[in-house]
Amino acid sequence: MQQRSGSLRLVTIRGVPVFIHWSVPIAGLLLSIFAGFQPLESIYYCVAFVLLIAVHELGHFSAARFFGLKVFAIDISGAGGKCWIQAVFPPNTALLSIDGFAPTGFSTGIEVFNDNTTPMQFVADVLERHLHLAREQAIRMTLQIHREGGIIFQTDGITSAKQAAEGIAAEAMEKGHQFTCRAVEMPRNDTDANDTSTH
Repeated sequence: MQQRSGSLRLVTIRGVPVFIHWSVPIAGLLLSIFAGFQPLESIYYCVAFVLLIAVHELGHFSAARFFGLKVFAIDISGAGGKCWIQAVFPPNTALLSIDGFAPTGFSTGIEVFNDNTTPMQFVADVLERHLHLAREQAIRMTLQIHREGGIIFQTDGITSAKQAAEGIAAEAMEKGHQFTCRAVEMPRNDTDANDTSTH
C-alpha cells in the first residue's frame, strides 16, 4: 500500500499500514474549543480521538483476519476511520440485485466473484483468454474484482456469456480453484414483454 496524499504512516500492524491524516489535529482543536477548554488541551483530545478510532478499526481488523479476509490498510482522519478490507461476497450472491454493479444498459454478460484463494494471476489469465481482453484491461478487471468483491462484464449475448463462464469455470475446476463465474441476464419486465407481444 503506497503512501497516501495528506497522510502519514503511523505504524504497521502485522503487515498492515496504519495512516493518520492531517485533519486529526484540526478535529482535536475543534473538539477542545466546543468543550470550552484551552487550545493546548486539544493535544489530549487528539490522542483520545486517535485511540478511540484505532480501537474501533482494530475491531474490524481482527474480525477480518478471523474470517480469512485480507486487510489492506487502516486510515484515521478527522472525520473518523476506515479499515480497507478485501471484499468477498457469498457465491450465491446475485450482483445484478446490488446497485452499482451492472453497467448502464446491461442485458447479458457474466458475473465474477472474488474469493480468498484463487491467485490473481489466474484470474487475469482466464479473463484475458475467455473474454478476449487486452492484457492491461484484464489486469484492471482483476484488481476491480479484488477490490469490490466482484464484477459484471457485458457480452454480446447470452450464448457468448455462457461460453465464457463455462470456459472459465472449467479451467478453475481443473486447477482446483474455487472461483465463481456465471452467465447472467437482466430479467425482462413482464409489462414490456406484454407490450411487445401486442405489436
